[in-house]
Amino acid sequence: MKKTFLLKIGIALLFAGCVPKHEFDEVKLENEQLKKQIVFLNGGDTTTTETKNEVLTAVENASIDTMHTEEKKAKALKKLRSKYDDISGVTWYHDKTTPTTVFNGMYAYIGVKEGDVPWVRLVFQYTADDYLSVQKFIIKADDQIFTVDEAEYGEIKTDHSGGTVWEWLDRIATPEDHKIIKAVAESKTTKIRYLGRDYYNDKIVSEKQKVALKNIMQAYNQLVGINMFD
Repeated sequence: MKKTFLLKIGIALLFAGCVPKHEFDEVKLENEQLKKQIVFLNGGDTTTTETKNEVLTAVENASIDTMHTEEKKAKALKKLRSKYDDISGVTWYHDKTTPTTVFNGMYAYIGVKEGDVPWVRLVFQYTADDYLSVQKFIIKADDQIFTVDEAEYGEIKTDHSGGTVWEWLDRIATPEDHKIIKAVAESKTTKIRYLGRDYYNDKIVSEKQKVALKNIMQAYNQLVGINMFD
């Protein structure tokens, strides 16, 4: 009867192991108290006590791992700026260095919504004083070449204001897009060719844009708990 009761305690503690950071000290104190109770209930049965102590130690280790994960997540998100959309319920995370105005280049950002798995969106932008009518984007990251086409007609948008035009693609990143983000972020030199209907224009991805992509990669990996950019 005693062993069955103790086993239930151990299982319950094991499943409760991943606690929030602010509860860690409280859990640790409770664990110490439970260890003393286990010794008393076992009546000096050291074998059973050692087994239960192993369970409790595992609980403490799991709590520490959770703390470290939360610290890494907080550190990664600290490099980003956030904006909450109270209509959609989505919090958008951009790198702090990513401009809020249109520029020539590329960037990625993260969407987080309660109950959903976080996701990444990839953006290519082109701006000038006349339309290029971009048909696709060709990316050369060191020796790797990628082509980004419209997944459906009209995915590349256009607009204009005050003598300035801009063309852009903004979509949920595909597995292939993840490879592009990683390749560009880790490259020495990346060039984007904006291939228009009749002409093209080449632009160099700046070091600032590459660092921003790295920050998004790191933050996203911490949010989902695995490396999604391998």
